[in-house]
Amino acid sequence: MHSTKLQEQVRQLLNENDPDRLSLFINELCKQYRNNLDDLVDFLILLIDQNLYDGSKWSSIAFYINDYFKQHKLAERILSRLVEAEPENAAYLNNMGVILTSQKFYGSAILYYAKAYAIDYYHRGIFSETENLPAYKNMYNLCAHIDKRKIFL
Repeated sequence: MHSTKLQEQVRQLLNENDPDRLSLFINELCKQYRNNLDDLVDFLILLIDQNLYDGSKWSSIAFYINDYFKQHKLAERILSRLVEAEPENAAYLNNMGVILTSQKFYGSAILYYAKAYAIDYYHRGIFSETENLPAYKNMYNLCAHIDKRKIFL
């Protein structure tokens, strides 16, 4: 069972809308649970499964866990579940590509970027320049900078 303190902190996180305070809150939450990130991730996944989440906040936590703690698999677990919950969400697919890129799983990252780009273009492409779509930028940058011989799916 997850602690009452963790449940209360996540409830506060869900209610926070100020971007600066939200960023500080995510940083503090992750640092506080740095020795027990598995518990934090398990709880977030439980909330995703119950449709009690804010995907942008959970994505931010995944990025923090990935970048600050270098716990790529934990970050990937969060994003995998978000993608599972909303498979047509271009932001989640793009974010999964970013996490996979950080692990040097370039082939898989390209697949996520491509799907995110296709969805994003379908929904917003008419109204925006293709090169301004996040997945397009990420896919272009990745393809421009990787050694093609090191692509693993």
